Amino acid sequence: MQKKNILVPIFISLIFVLLLCAGCISDSGSSSPTPPVTGTTAPSGAQYSAGDVVKNPKTASTMALLVTGYDPTTQMYERALIYPNSDGTWGYRVNTNTEKIAKATLENVYTAKVTKVTVSAIPVRTPTPATTVPSQTTVTQRITTATTTAAPKPQIRGIDPESALAGTTVTISDLKGYNFQTNASLALARSGENTIAGASVTVVSSNKITGKFVIPLSATTGAWDILVTNPDGQFHRYQNGFTIRMNAVTSSTPAPTTTSSAGSATLTSVSPPVIVAGAAGTYQIITVTGSNIPTTANILLRQSGKLDMTARSGTNYKPSPTQLQASFDILPTPTSSGSWDLILIDSTGTTLATLPGALTIS
Repeated sequence: MQKKNILVPIFISLIFVLLLCAGCISDSGSSSPTPPVTGTTAPSGAQYSAGDVVKNPKTASTMALLVTGYDPTTQMYERALIYPNSDGTWGYRVNTNTEKIAKATLENVYTAKVTKVTVSAIPVRTPTPATTVPSQTTVTQRITTATTTAAPKPQIRGIDPESALAGTTVTISDLKGYNFQTNASLALARSGENTIAGASVTVVSSNKITGKFVIPLSATTGAWDILVTNPDGQFHRYQNGFTIRMNAVTSSTPAPTTTSSAGSATLTSVSPPVIVAGAAGTYQIITVTGSNIPTTANILLRQSGKLDMTARSGTNYKPSPTQLQASFDILPTPTSSGSWDLILIDSTGTTLATLPGALTIS
């Protein structure tokens, strides 16, 4: 009887343990992983972003545009010129200059995206001089008598300005270099194109030449070589040193004469509205927006008691019918500090419109 009483509690304990184990197995199968949360990124509204290399598929130029930024507020891209390496990879820049261009203009003209690069990884270097004799030249070479010591060859190191619109005349204020001789000639050259000879060429010193280029409207846009030839026949060809840009507002058909009187044009805004001048001056592209802006108009910066600041020669450009761009060499502070009026003038210097205090230089 006593043995039977001992077996009963043992049996009950075994049942309790089995029930606990069954509960654990059930609980372990009831949980399920929480699904991951995915996010979305709002579109920027711009077709290109920093690092995109884009080209105009309608031209054969080896040069392309490197997108360095985009401002959604003004809907303006910032871009630079980029050139291919000898192995076809992109690439390098000949300087650190950038320009701003309207979103619609860039996306409608430069429709071919070539590749994408890291902007900070693109080096800036001086183009390699060509070692071959130029195929075309309009300069006259003078034969000199032999001397015991040959004169050094000319060397080009830069040009100001470094670009111009097709169909315009650009004044070269400073072609920098070495060993320039009196009566040296100046030209722009490009493979397969007619050479553009310099006009009013003056050799200021062995390190500086000034002159003009009358650029045909039919000239191919893109990078051109600069050619200086000394009277003794020695020359230097500086590759990709000058850029001819497409003139969007000029065509081969003569445009009607502008009859707008003073006051008919208007100015509504300027971009950028604030410029920080560097210690040695700042190169800056300024864009004004308004209405009835003539194709021959220009921009002045004016402040009471100071000399007017005028745009670089040959840099006027209309990215759209309501906008006008020009490039300025901003003087160092404190000369340039303060608020400046934007003045729109015609080809005779007559004021067409004014935007008072629209630009601040600090």
